[in-house]
Amino acid sequence: MRRGNARRDGTPSAADRATDPLPAIGRSAWDRDMTPGEVKRMVAGDRGRRALLAFERKVAVAEAEARRAVDAPARPDLPTDRAKLRRWAVPAEGLWVWSDPAFDKPRGRNAALMSRFLAAVDLLRARGRRGRAGLRAELAARDRLVSDLELQVAHLIGENRALRDRVARLVADAAR
Repeated sequence: MRRGNARRDGTPSAADRATDPLPAIGRSAWDRDMTPGEVKRMVAGDRGRRALLAFERKVAVAEAEARRAVDAPARPDLPTDRAKLRRWAVPAEGLWVWSDPAFDKPRGRNAALMSRFLAAVDLLRARGRRGRAGLRAELAARDRLVSDLELQVAHLIGENRALRDRVARLVADAAR
């Protein structure tokens, strides 16, 4: 299946490369959004390379999310377990699905990638807990600030009333 102005060998043309959101380095004909039928018709080695590349990209996204600032919300579509990781697909980012549960086993052939993914998910979960505690502390600080500002406003209203009374007395004394 040819895309846009792709060449017969499946490599993208210059026009496709200019509009392609994924980097052109290392791109293959199978590194694109494909139907399940197209994936099944692929050579087994290419299917494995496609799944491995998608796995590496998904781990990189999870690690990038884990490195972000604590107060920044995490991606809502970020998977938290193996089954969701396999089904997670974002074609614009080159995140493809795979169906083999053995591919992402914690003690399987891609154990290093899986441990990196699980570490990133653990960091995100911890960040979420810290985020809630941080939010409580921030709310308490804002409550203290509001109380201080209310006291300051009450004090300024009293000073304003006293100054008006003084001005009224001075005007009355000047009029005599």
